[in-house]
Parts: sequence; C-alpha cells; structure tokens
Amino acid sequence: MSSEPHQCTRCGVILEAHLEECPLCGMVVGQLCDGDAIAPEAFPGYAPGATVRESPGKRVLLRRFLTILFSTAGLVVLAVALVTAGSSVGFPPRWVWITLLSLAAGWAVVTLPLRRLPWRRWFVLALLALQLLAFGLDLLTTPSGPGGANGLLAPLSWSVRLALPLLLVFGVVVLVVVRLVRRGPGTLRVAAVLVTAAVFSSGVDLVVRNYLHAPVGLGWSVIVLLSVVPLALLLLVLQVTVFRYVDIYRRLHL
Repeated sequence: MSSEPHQCTRCGVILEAHLEECPLCGMVVGQLCDGDAIAPEAFPGYAPGATVRESPGKRVLLRRFLTILFSTAGLVVLAVALVTAGSSVGFPPRWVWITLLSLAAGWAVVTLPLRRLPWRRWFVLALLALQLLAFGLDLLTTPSGPGGANGLLAPLSWSVRLALPLLLVFGVVVLVVVRLVRRGPGTLRVAAVLVTAAVFSSGVDLVVRNYLHAPVGLGWSVIVLLSVVPLALLLLVLQVTVFRYVDIYRRLHL
C-alpha cells in the first residue's frame, strides 16, 4: 500500500494513505467512479483538495476521556493541597503523593486494555503498575526508623514480602486459567478453573502466613482445597465416562 495521500474518485477530497474507503462519501479507495460523482457543494465544509482524516475510534475516545478525568482529579488534589498548606514546611504533604500515585496507577490499569496491545502484554503492564504503586505507598507510609530516617528512605516492607508475591501468584494463575479455558470441552475448563482457584488460594495463604511470620503450612486454604478439588475430580470423571459420549448441552437444550 502506498504511503502517499490519494484523492477520492467520487468526491475529490484528499485521503490519508492508510484509509481503505472515503470517510466522507464511502467510496472504496482505488475503485473508479461510474459517473456518480458528487459535487463538493453536497458536503458543507469540505472542498476539493481538502484532507479527510479518520475519526478516532471508541477506544481512543474513551482513553482520552479517562486521561482527562484522572488528570483533572490530580490537579484538584494539588489545588486542595495548595489551599490547605498555608505556611507549612514540606509541601506537598505525604497524602498528596499517595493520592497522585494511586491516580497514576489507576489510570494505567484502566487505560491499558484500551490500547492495541496483546492482552498478555497489557495485563503484565497493569500488574507492573500495581506493583510500582505498592512500592510507592510502602515508601511513603513506612514510619520513621529509630535512626531518624524519614519514610522515603526507610526500607521496603510489605510491598516486597506481601504485595509482590501476591501479584506474581495472581498473574501466573490468570495466565494459566486463560490458556486452559481456551482449550478442551466445557467440563474440563470448569475443572481446570476450580483447581487453579484452589492453587491460588493456597499460594495466597502461604504468602500471608510468611509475611505474618506464622509457621510454614496451610491454614484456611485447606478448606478451599477440600471443597474444590473433589468437585474438580468429579467433573473430570464425568467428562471421561459420560460427557464425552453425550452432548449434554443439546440434551439440556442449552
């Protein structure tokens, strides 16, 4: 495809190189006009030789709206901080940094799916934004140590020992579940999701117990395992012995 702008054979406007049809009159690019040319006067505001650009899609418009919304919220936070600061030393206060970090992470998480990226890439980037938020909140909220170091210089605590492992477990579980549910019959998909949920609960249990310096082992997640794993095994047995020979969806008129 040529990278040079071209002219619509029907209405005469200049089209951007990547367009496959004229946004103004709908003429397919490269198709010859069979005598039904439209006079420029039929399109008020457009004249022969004017460049017609493609309108932004719904995702682009939504991303722009969210960007303006989060930016406005950040400016409001800064304005409130300026008004309430007075003559205090150490502007901006810590709560402003916490709020701005939260807004930045929230903006990244909600706008990444709206970009033209493979879902795995934007999912990993969203997890990275959440982890960076955890690092920032940890630095800003860690109390001053006995040596007098302020929160920004204090060592990281919960963001490394709690948030990072939880996000890693969650990310791996989501990637595995999405891969499993795209293959195999519905019964096996449900069984795979149940087993993965049990593994996720066990991982969360281990991470939390390690952070709280509890004895190594499983706690509440044992209940989840005892409830979910037998159900997953039952679905697996039914799939192998019954459902593979009977179209259960057709029998139930689903």
